[in-house]
Amino acid sequence: MKQNLSRDGEIITARGKTAPMNFMARLSPISFAVGCALFLGAAQTASAATTFTLTLAPPGPIGAAINTAVNYTATLTETGTTASKGSTLLKMTLPVGMTFVSGGAGTTGFTCALPVGAAVTCTRTTSILRNTPVIIPIVLNTGATVGTKAVSANVSGGGAAGVVTSNAVSTVVSALAPAAFTATLAGPANGLVGVPFTYTTTITNTGATATVGSTLVKTTLPAGLTFKPVVPAVAGQVPCAAVAQAVTCTIATPIAAAASVPVIIDVTPTTVGAKATTVNVSGGGSFGVVTSTAVSTAVILPPDLSVTVAQPAPALKVSAVAPVTGAMSQVPVRVSNIGGSVINAPINVQFTLPPNVTAPAKFSRVADHWVCVTTGQIISCNYDLPLAIGMATNLRIPVTPSVAGALTAFKAVVAAPVGTTEVNIANNTATLVPTAVATYAYPAPGLSTQLNVLYSGAGAKGLLPITRNFPKFALPLPNAFASFFKHTPDTTTVPGVDLYNLDIKQIKAQALPPGYPATDVFAYGDPARPDTFTYPAHTIDARSMDPTVNALGLGREVRVQYNNTMAAATHLLPIDHTIHGANAGEPDIRSVGHLHGAKIINQTDDGYPEAWHSPNGTNGMPHTTLNNAVPINYNPAPFVYTNLQDSTLLWYHDHTMGLTRLNVYAGLAGLYRLRDDNEMAMINNNQLPSGPYELPLVLQDRMFHVDGSFAYPDIFNGAAVAAAAAVPATQTVPGTPATPAIPAFVAGSAASPSMVPEFFGDVMMVNGVAWPYLQVEPRKYRFRLLNGSNARFFELGLKYNGRTAAGARAIYEVPVQVIGTEGGFLNTPIPATVGAPTVAPVLAAGVWPKPALTIAPAERYDIIVDFTGLAGQNITLTNTAKAPYGGPNGGGLGAPVTPGLHDQVMQFRVNLPLSTAPVVATTPAVLRTNPILTLPTPTTGEVVHQVLLGETVDEFGRILPALGTPTAGFLSWMGETLPRPAAPLLPIFDPQLAITEKPFNGSVETWELYNTSVDAHPVHLHDGAFQVVNRQDFNALLLDNGKLANICFTNVLQDTPTEAHPAPFPCPTIVPTVVAGAVPPTPTTVATPVINASLMEGFISLGAGGMKETVIANPSPFANPLAAPNLNLAGVNMGTVVTGSVTRVRMKFENAGQYVWHCHILEHEDHDMMRPMLVQ
Repeated sequence: MKQNLSRDGEIITARGKTAPMNFMARLSPISFAVGCALFLGAAQTASAATTFTLTLAPPGPIGAAINTAVNYTATLTETGTTASKGSTLLKMTLPVGMTFVSGGAGTTGFTCALPVGAAVTCTRTTSILRNTPVIIPIVLNTGATVGTKAVSANVSGGGAAGVVTSNAVSTVVSALAPAAFTATLAGPANGLVGVPFTYTTTITNTGATATVGSTLVKTTLPAGLTFKPVVPAVAGQVPCAAVAQAVTCTIATPIAAAASVPVIIDVTPTTVGAKATTVNVSGGGSFGVVTSTAVSTAVILPPDLSVTVAQPAPALKVSAVAPVTGAMSQVPVRVSNIGGSVINAPINVQFTLPPNVTAPAKFSRVADHWVCVTTGQIISCNYDLPLAIGMATNLRIPVTPSVAGALTAFKAVVAAPVGTTEVNIANNTATLVPTAVATYAYPAPGLSTQLNVLYSGAGAKGLLPITRNFPKFALPLPNAFASFFKHTPDTTTVPGVDLYNLDIKQIKAQALPPGYPATDVFAYGDPARPDTFTYPAHTIDARSMDPTVNALGLGREVRVQYNNTMAAATHLLPIDHTIHGANAGEPDIRSVGHLHGAKIINQTDDGYPEAWHSPNGTNGMPHTTLNNAVPINYNPAPFVYTNLQDSTLLWYHDHTMGLTRLNVYAGLAGLYRLRDDNEMAMINNNQLPSGPYELPLVLQDRMFHVDGSFAYPDIFNGAAVAAAAAVPATQTVPGTPATPAIPAFVAGSAASPSMVPEFFGDVMMVNGVAWPYLQVEPRKYRFRLLNGSNARFFELGLKYNGRTAAGARAIYEVPVQVIGTEGGFLNTPIPATVGAPTVAPVLAAGVWPKPALTIAPAERYDIIVDFTGLAGQNITLTNTAKAPYGGPNGGGLGAPVTPGLHDQVMQFRVNLPLSTAPVVATTPAVLRTNPILTLPTPTTGEVVHQVLLGETVDEFGRILPALGTPTAGFLSWMGETLPRPAAPLLPIFDPQLAITEKPFNGSVETWELYNTSVDAHPVHLHDGAFQVVNRQDFNALLLDNGKLANICFTNVLQDTPTEAHPAPFPCPTIVPTVVAGAVPPTPTTVATPVINASLMEGFISLGAGGMKETVIANPSPFANPLAAPNLNLAGVNMGTVVTGSVTRVRMKFENAGQYVWHCHILEHEDHDMMRPMLVQ
């Protein structure tokens, strides 16, 4: 571009624009040159924007020994406006005697070397970024000379102007290594506000010499921690002092080389939060300061338990009449965590009773999470769950006063577990003076719904009125499988054997709900553990010895020493001294234990009914038969239980001849749980509910007097069930109305107290408590059912109220799976219910849907109930069985359940949160490692035992249940023909009929149980287990003494749950009128029974057949023209058609000896439905 210079120095451009002319352009050539040089120098200075800072850190100690490597650290930072350019040099001139060892390298980018005769030079060729420190380690050797050696460094280059020099660092080099330290600080991970804790610093001298002078340990406590001086001073402890948060501890004595000294600093937290602390150590002749690693303590608010006690509910009261009887009340105790941290288990409450107030020896609450044991006036209760912040748990203490008037205070003291510190303990104690104990009048005596029996007594012994409004679901279900409800064996006296020592005592048990008195019961227990005397008895846990399920070798034999030192001279219940076993001057207090369900057992250990013993030293006589059986005496030695069988639930109970019904009613029964490898594998693999999710349900029924004592009928009210009218016996077809001749009953009979046909109580009991409740989680539970009643059958269901999809009210049924019977597990689970709802009209009528499971006295079932999805529901265990029970088709004369009484058994409350315990998802499809196989069919020609079950009357005109054979008729215990005539005549005795059942040891036999009565009978066979084959209805001609002739069967075998019974049918040849002693002709056609291959029991198909030892022998489903009393005289009604049902079982006999078989309705067993059996 062409430029022109104007006069005034402006540059004229080609476009005519001007620009000011630079001042330099106006100078002379010499002046211009000088100006340019100055200008360029200024520009060059302005562009040098790289600057450095350099610091040098000393080695750890400020001193070192000769010929020792020491570490220096140079920190170089570019603080200019741009990154460095070109090479950067760091140099260090060494003091005399020191030598270079190493330096740089790594990520520093510097390479260090010591040129000959020059300073240490470290070079970096790459740029250094702004404000990014570079740390260059340099290791020097102190050399062989002593003295103070100063070291500094400088940096240059990198685009920076000039040289930057670091600070100087001096190292004192000594001939010997001085003292040196390590410091290790320890403290708690957690702390509580207001609760002191301790920091411990361990100071170790790692140098070569002892310390010189004082060694100082210092820390600055974080906010929220205050120093806690030790007052008075502790000898040997390092003294510490604080100024504000600064704490200094002085070790005045030398610390030897390699020695350690602990330094303790006590602090108290005042605020919550994380408190991080370090300590540093100096002095002692060491160089520098050593700092420990930090310890952090999380400080939270402390736990704070609070306890309150409320007035007993209902109010305390005692009877106004003598003997004074107190009613049970419950004292509410509430334990709360009002602090700032969780309180772990166990939490303990010590509850002190005032004088004249008692409590049960042992009880539990809140699904066994509270367990309490009473010793004198002190109740110690433990809670086994943690108590979260702000949460509370309620404990109700059952108490019973014994006098009226004012009482001193109840006192509760709560304590956290050992190791838990509470700051505030002022609220850990609560006292309450209860309202004065009032007196009350017993209610007017009530009546039983069982019309054919009466209860004697009045006033204090009047019958407690039980109506549908009686309190229900007021007490929790005791768990007889809980750890505190088990007997503890002696495992050392006899190696490999669990030995138990059981005695019998009379105790008080709270069977009735609050507001009612306690009940006197007989109880088994261990004398060494008084708290084990309970109703029902404590459980015995055992392990199978059967080799097929004991591969792990954990099986153990059990031996039980049964004693009876009970001081009571009279029984709790009325004894009929006219029946066999109680009519020969036997003492009222006597007993013999029996393990019900033991498969392989010696005859002397089986609890033979006449081998009893008594506290007065009297024992049952030696018992033999004309069949050369081994004598069975009272066994004073421990009973040996071999446990040679699969896992199952057994039970031990009294088995005394003529007294079983009363001893068991009074409380002499307990559970015996047998485990094996197969069951434990399923439990350990979480395939079966266990622990708190496996519970027994022992079903019973009872009656009570107004004073809380057990009531048992002692008058047979025969007039209520029979008439004296006589009608000619011309009946030929079952189902047609007819009333044959019936002898008149004597109300109360000539016997007093009198035996009764069966007992049916109006109070439903489970595990010894009237109408209990159980709190459950929404998960699967395993229930082990036992019908421990005297005579009541149960048709069980699980029902709860709900609504259909359309909104209609409905009753829903909870599904149940049956997984086992008396003989143990089934092969596969079997559903027992369907979940279809029953619509509102049924609910309004008070009629429950079809039952899920029928269980007779002594039967057991193992079931799974799934409460999943039912949170918040209250589910009722229901019952629909008539009493007496006439079979599944409603036969017999039984009374239906009374709504509000017999139809409700207990309640399940699905109100517990789901715990963290694993949930069983699915029940195993295969339950056994050794599948149940069908017992072999008896060989051709093998004897089939035909036995008879029926009813006649005794010499007092009372119903007499009896056993026998179809050919011999009814037989007594030892072969007398029945009925027994009244004195002075003697019963007819046939020695050959003393024992009619003589199977061979190890054999498999078919037994046919012919039932001509109107009742279903639970028949129990000792010495083995059986499978149920089938049932079949029959007609027969009645002969004298209940004998049967011309038995003809239906062509239908009842072997499935839904099988219908055929219509009534006649026997072919009937003789309408027969004189006494005549024998009717044989029918021309008889339907021959065929054993069906399909096995079943009850109303549940079991596929290959579950193993059992108690079976329901049903009566005919049709109206039997012969009521029980019709069979009382020989020859009466001969030729009349009697209907019945035969139940067939296939039994394997396991041990030689003399045993018994009997009906397990206990009134029947005692009078006279039990017979001996000789296994040869």
